Amino acid sequence: MHETANLADYKISIYNSKSHIIKYEENKTHKRNVNRNLKEKEILDIETLAMQIFDLEKECFADAWSATIIKENLKDEKYIYVIARKKDKIIGFAALLLITPEAEILRIAVSIKSRKCGIAKILMEKVLEELKLHKVSEIILEVRKSNKPALELYKKYDFKEIGIRKDYYKEPLEDAIIMIKSI
Repeated sequence: MHETANLADYKISIYNSKSHIIKYEENKTHKRNVNRNLKEKEILDIETLAMQIFDLEKECFADAWSATIIKENLKDEKYIYVIARKKDKIIGFAALLLITPEAEILRIAVSIKSRKCGIAKILMEKVLEELKLHKVSEIILEVRKSNKPALELYKKYDFKEIGIRKDYYKEPLEDAIIMIKSI
């Protein structure tokens, strides 16, 4: 049985190549530190970050992105990663593509052991908060038609279905539901 996330156990960071970790929130104090000179142990180098995200990709997605693609995304200022960590291990992330005034949620992943305890909800709240700061007015995403937990999450945050991409996903072949949200 999964428990609700104890916020004191998780750290959320927002990563963008322009300024590396640009925000860091330690949930037990609910204080935000925007100091770019964070403690050494709190900042993961790009190689470690890419490999930890890649490990979670393989766990969560049949079509996992390669470590090389993730590393390139981390170097590109158009991408933002919202990362949930427990101790020094990434247990969830959201990958975003920023094309102001629009953004696309490319991925939201939570480790199997950490599911059903509120991590996806925490990630989504931080995604929305961060995109508002970037003056995004519209968010789009695709989700597997069979991914009921993700569909429920997106609907909870007022994403609306606007179309279908036939046979969009491979392994297994499946349609994608296109969703959009104005903020």
